Amino acid sequence: MDSKVDSKTKERDQMRRQFTRTSKKLEDYIKNTEISSAIIEYEYLKECTEKIKMLDNVIAEKMIDGDEHVYNEECDQSANFRKIYLTLKYKMDKLIQSKFTKETTTSNLNLPKIELLKFDDDPRKWIAFWGQFKKIHESNTLQPEDKFQYLLQGLKEGSKAKMLVSSFPSSAANYIKAIEELKDRFAKEEI
Repeated sequence: MDSKVDSKTKERDQMRRQFTRTSKKLEDYIKNTEISSAIIEYEYLKECTEKIKMLDNVIAEKMIDGDEHVYNEECDQSANFRKIYLTLKYKMDKLIQSKFTKETTTSNLNLPKIELLKFDDDPRKWIAFWGQFKKIHESNTLQPEDKFQYLLQGLKEGSKAKMLVSSFPSSAANYIKAIEELKDRFAKEEI
C-alpha cells in the first residue's frame, strides 16, 4: 500500500472512531429524547459521514486493482457505516417529528367544548346537525352502541326524530338502521 493510501486510511480510521463515539452519544440522546443535544451530535455525525464517504472513495479507488478480498472488506465496512448513519437519521427524523407533533397538538388555547346540536325535525336544520354529527358517525374509535347514545342525545326531546330513533333497541345493527331512517325522512338535498 502506498504512503498516500496509508495516510488516507489513518485519517479515515480516525474519522470512523469519532463517528462511532458520536453515534453512541446520539443513540443515548435519542433514547432520552434530549432533542437539543441530539441535534448537535447529529450535525457532527453528518460531517463525519461525509468525510468518511470521501475518504472511502479515495481509498477504494486506489485499492480497486489490488487484493479482491481486502477491497470487498473495505466496501462492506463502508456500507456498515452508511447503514448506521441512515438508521440514526431515521431515528432523528422520528424524534423531531414526534416533538413537532406534540408541540402542535398541545395548544395553549382553551377552546370551549363544542355542544352537540339538537335536531328538532326541521329539515332545514338537518344539514347543520349532520355536518356536526357526521364526525361521530365516521369515528373509528367509537363503538356503534356509543354512537347510538350520542345520536339519541343529539335529538330534541319530544321530536319525531327522537321518537323514531328511540323505537330501535340500542345495538350496533340498529344504530345503522336508525341513521338510514333519519336520513330517509329528514335529509333533503335541495334545502
